[in-house]
Amino acid sequence: AKEILLTMKQPGFLEEVNAKAAYFRNLLEENFEQLENVVEIRGEGFLIGLELDSVAEPVVTELRNQGLLILTAGPNILRILPPLTVSYAEIDQAISILKSVLEKQLIGSE
Repeated sequence: AKEILLTMKQPGFLEEVNAKAAYFRNLLEENFEQLENVVEIRGEGFLIGLELDSVAEPVVTELRNQGLLILTAGPNILRILPPLTVSYAEIDQAISILKSVLEKQLIGSE
């Protein structure tokens, strides 16, 4: 716990977290607002929810199979909560995996 507090007190740490959260949110909006199976993107900072038009559990299972750990927050909501130390490259990778899985799900439901 002490190490976490020391890390969080480092100059610029929280500003960097806010910048990464904004970057993540912008990528989510750019890539997922137009997808038919995404109803809404909501949340604050790194606590993000993607409301889907269907049950989220099969999406979570496929994301896990692709190496991305995302949970649910209700039957049709993906809960995205990356660590505060996530890198920009990891954010990009998460968006890529998430987009691939959601697009595959959309194609499979047609």
